[in-house]
Amino acid sequence: MSISRKNKIFIITLSSTGFLFLLTAAVIFIPVKIVSEKLMNPERKSPLYSPDAAGLAYEEMQFTVPADNITLKGWIIPSENPDDRWVIMSHGYRANRNNWYSSPESTDFLKILHDRS
Repeated sequence: MSISRKNKIFIITLSSTGFLFLLTAAVIFIPVKIVSEKLMNPERKSPLYSPDAAGLAYEEMQFTVPADNITLKGWIIPSENPDDRWVIMSHGYRANRNNWYSSPESTDFLKILHDRS
């Protein structure tokens, strides 16, 4: 049984359309998947410097967020004149403490805030 010319053209058209659809989906969705994975699961790095680089006493602190079971870490830098005021510094998304404390000089900002407490 031979396939008519009209059916051959239909099959080729259908196969080509399916291939182009799959190729388009791969070109669009694979990069989106890669980028979304990097955004949703940023690389975690330990800080390069700590408040002691600015000559400040500090305590390491951490707590676990029950909903996500993620451990958040930070520093408590006590004031020399303790009262009920706090300064809470936070980095942006996909960042960590390295963005604030990437060099000994950048910890000077901590020292300025601390000295003004």
